[in-house]
Amino acid sequence: MAEFIYTPSPFMLPSSYYNKEKADHAVNFINQLCHTKSEWAGKPFSMMGWQEQMYKIIPITEYQRMIAESRLLNAQVRKAREYENLAALYRGTEYAKILDSYESEVLAGKPLIPLPELPERTYTATEIGKKLGISAKRVGMLTNEHDLKTKEYGMWFRDVALHRQDMEVPAFRYFENIIPVLKELL
Repeated sequence: MAEFIYTPSPFMLPSSYYNKEKADHAVNFINQLCHTKSEWAGKPFSMMGWQEQMYKIIPITEYQRMIAESRLLNAQVRKAREYENLAALYRGTEYAKILDSYESEVLAGKPLIPLPELPERTYTATEIGKKLGISAKRVGMLTNEHDLKTKEYGMWFRDVALHRQDMEVPAFRYFENIIPVLKELL
């Protein structure tokens, strides 16, 4: 069946609001449903033109539109508040800066606070160990023993625990400049 093209009624109240996208979405949803009983079972609904038009002409008033907009704004504020609460848990970390950026985007509709950028690529202890031919555990022991887990040689992150996917742990990721230092220590 050819798709019915709806044009808003000239008799619609000036205070009414018509949203073509939402009306089309509702009609397309109904057209995807199937009958469940009798000889029509399994066959899709097929709305006639006048049925689509009746479904699409249900306008909302200006008051209803304002209520819907205020509910949407309220939901955005609640979402931003959740980002703020999460950021408070991670104060002083890169995660707090990321959450603050997301919070500003929810409230303003665009990111006002830029996402933090890494100064350079970071490597896990495993990656550093492979480059040096040692284990990740040995990398950790050397850097702990010589107090090398500093801003000069890397950054702290929160990562998923290796053996417990439901737990986050602090993890130090290294900059490439740690390699020559560890070579000297070996």
